[in-house]
Formats: sequence, C-alpha cells, structure tokens
Amino acid sequence: MDIQTLKELFLTRQSCRSFSSRPVSKEQIEEICSLAALAPSACDLQPWKVYAVTGEKRKPLADFLIGSGKAPFVGDAPAFLIIAENPAASRERPTLSYYAPSDTGEFTAHLILAAKAAGLDTCILGWQNRPGLKELAGITDAVNIPYVVALGYASEGYETRPKDRRPLSETLTFIG
Repeated sequence: MDIQTLKELFLTRQSCRSFSSRPVSKEQIEEICSLAALAPSACDLQPWKVYAVTGEKRKPLADFLIGSGKAPFVGDAPAFLIIAENPAASRERPTLSYYAPSDTGEFTAHLILAAKAAGLDTCILGWQNRPGLKELAGITDAVNIPYVVALGYASEGYETRPKDRRPLSETLTFIG
C-alpha cells in the first residue's frame, strides 16, 4: 500500500452516526477481526477479546446503549463489537497487564481501519454501563470492557465530514 492510499483511508474513516439496516456478515466480522489481531501488543500477549453481537441480540443491545443516553444514533447499526481487555492473557506475566489498555486500544484502532478498508463504517462507544452491558450480553468472563464498536454501512447520503486537526507544529516536537 502506498502512502496516498493510507492517507485516503485515514481521511475517510470517521465515526458514523447514521447506519443503514444493511446486514454485516459473520465472514466480514471475522475478516476485520483477523486483520485487527495483527496489531502489536506487549510480548505478543494479545490481551483483547471481541464479542460480536448480531441478529436478534442486536436490538436489545442497541436499545440498552440508546437508553444510556450516550448513543442515540445506534438503533440501526446491524452489528456491535464489544471489545474487552482479557486479563487472563497476562496471567503468567502479570507485570505485562499494565500494557493491556494500550494494547486493546491499538487493536481497536486497527479494527476500525480494517472495517473502513472493507467498506464498513464504525463508531467507537467509549461510555457504557459496563456491568449492565455484560449482563445483557451474557458475558461471564472476567474482562474489562473499554469499548463497544457500532459496525455497519453508513446510511445513503451520509457524507464524510472534513477533518479539522490542530497544526502539526502543536503536536510534533523534534528533539535532537
């Protein structure tokens, strides 16, 4: 991939707030999760776990997220990916659990870019009632849930917003 293709991916990836009801297949979810799993992690522990919510379980989860008051636009998203930090991944090397949050965040960044490259749109939902979310989804694993990713196709006519970023001079300093 050349830098222009990567730049285009970065410029067109945005948090989608209007999904169509077009379904996302199990194979699409497997493909983007497989690509995201190539994300680096401390000592390659890969402390993430994904719970894909689709089909009949999708609506109660969407209603729950909408009811939280933080995601009123996710009702039509055809899939949700619950991203968890799996502390069991670092059980044999507990000092590495320090890296689990950043490793899981990097995995999530890879996931949303893989989804966009596959023609899908996403919105990372960082706030939620975690105990209620685990109960609703039937997650009994001892995991922390930092993110839920709404996944699907943007509604027809949904346009990419221009990126307004701080000047590089404010965010990059050369030392040396």
